[in-house]
Amino acid sequence: MILWRASLRYGLRHPWQLALSLVGIALGVAVVVSIDLSVASARRAFVLSNEAVLGASTHRLRGGPAGIDERVYARLRREMPGVRAAPVVEGWGTGEDGVALRLLGIDVFAEAPFRPRLRAAATERRDVLAPLMTESGTVLASPETAARLAVEEGDAFPVVVNGRRQRLRLVGLLEPGDDLERASLGDILITDIATAQETLDRLGRLSHVDLRLGDAEAETLAARLPPGVRLERAGSGTRHAERMTGAFNLNLTTTGRNKMPKGMVFIPFFD
Repeated sequence: MILWRASLRYGLRHPWQLALSLVGIALGVAVVVSIDLSVASARRAFVLSNEAVLGASTHRLRGGPAGIDERVYARLRREMPGVRAAPVVEGWGTGEDGVALRLLGIDVFAEAPFRPRLRAAATERRDVLAPLMTESGTVLASPETAARLAVEEGDAFPVVVNGRRQRLRLVGLLEPGDDLERASLGDILITDIATAQETLDRLGRLSHVDLRLGDAEAETLAARLPPGVRLERAGSGTRHAERMTGAFNLNLTTTGRNKMPKGMVFIPFFD
């Protein structure tokens, strides 16, 4: 009580110091809240992007660091034609602004059971589907990604992949239906399997094959797999995504702390 009375008397005697102190506290709170909101927004966009890529698979075929021979997928289609499967070639590049871009090569005709957003976005406009599937180096991107890269439909732009500078051409824009879809497609370049293999220097290789299997189908497929290829439940991929998200959160939180004025303490409010 004595301390409060002393502080009140001092504040009344020095009103300008009291006002400046209150303004400083308000600015400090505003900085912390703004950093927390930006971290939460970036984290949400990253999670949605992972969900768009991971899809609704129950199982996944994986290989070693070099991926899977694409002939495994062709054999799967021949021997088990009723199985729902979608090949994926995935990798990372860097735009001119230094921000990472996720290159996702898909078979648009096999995507419906797994990533309906991507399939719908890729097939909604017939005028871009043909060049996407028949011309080398063609991609689709969200309007936000195109704006960040400063390109319009028909423009070519440079991307650095595995230390090599390459040029891709934007043949169409992905038109998300709502804000969630817009966030999930951020910084993703959608392309055909062949273009992704060429760009990422993985000719004849797939990153993985997404599957939707029943228990009996999974047992049958597991018995037919060649050496070096394994069948995983989708949960293992989810755990991998969670680890990636955790690392991403840590990086964002550290970056937020580093950008704060000295002497301030950053307390993240998100769960």
